[in-house]
Amino acid sequence: PFAIEMVGDPFDVISSLYPTRFGIASAHIAKIYMRYAIRRASAVRYVTSLSLQKNYPANPKIPTASISNVILMDDDRLEVVRTGLQDSSEIRLVAIGSQNTTYKGHDIAIRAVARLRKMNVNVRIEILGFGGVQQSLIDLVHELAIEDAVVFRGHITDRFIIRQILDSSDLLIHPSRTEGLPRVIIEGSARGLPVIGTNVGGIPELILVENTVPVDDYPALANRILSLASDNEAYSAASTYAIQIARSFTFDIRKKKFSEWSKILLNITQKENK
Repeated sequence: PFAIEMVGDPFDVISSLYPTRFGIASAHIAKIYMRYAIRRASAVRYVTSLSLQKNYPANPKIPTASISNVILMDDDRLEVVRTGLQDSSEIRLVAIGSQNTTYKGHDIAIRAVARLRKMNVNVRIEILGFGGVQQSLIDLVHELAIEDAVVFRGHITDRFIIRQILDSSDLLIHPSRTEGLPRVIIEGSARGLPVIGTNVGGIPELILVENTVPVDDYPALANRILSLASDNEAYSAASTYAIQIARSFTFDIRKKKFSEWSKILLNITQKENK
């Protein structure tokens, strides 16, 4: 017997990394293989509630669970509803994620900031992360002449510093090209930070539908940033929703779910060994 932990869509990952004819063909093969493996598994745990289950359904006769790996501790949570920008003269954005690939869409975030600047919107973004594509992102900032609007903070592991950055920001933007259930959105939500993200993977499960934008659509991202930042009622609603979402990832809730799942796996193993 074997169990599978499904954390992301292999089709989205491969097709995003290799958007060529060969890459797309390989992505389809990976999807077929993963579907086959999941159908033969004895148990499947998904990190999403709907997205991965829809694309990679398990045998209806086996146990499945929806359990994220993200666990929020008390220090991670700040349940204070935000009612508007911290400084009405400036929109402060933050984007967080690995820059080993272009998955996280930081280039789209930068282009959205450039578009807003052309509209005479005073906006600034801090980007956390490091990796092989960072130099191309820096080059893009120079190309768009928005050096004063973009700050690269590099890879930060200190949770206190990350919380400080989240708390000093007005919006978390996450324009990913592929996702499972992004930790950064959950952690930002735990601070009451409104989030705008793409409609891929498990992102729509974590944010209000009106705050989702299409992949690679930086004009739509820019428009949504401006719209949300200019509407205190919508901004407050997004903050309230974020706090509610984060409550389902507390330590006690996650511990209970993992405990129940462990019992299921143990029961499967004991049955197979009889």
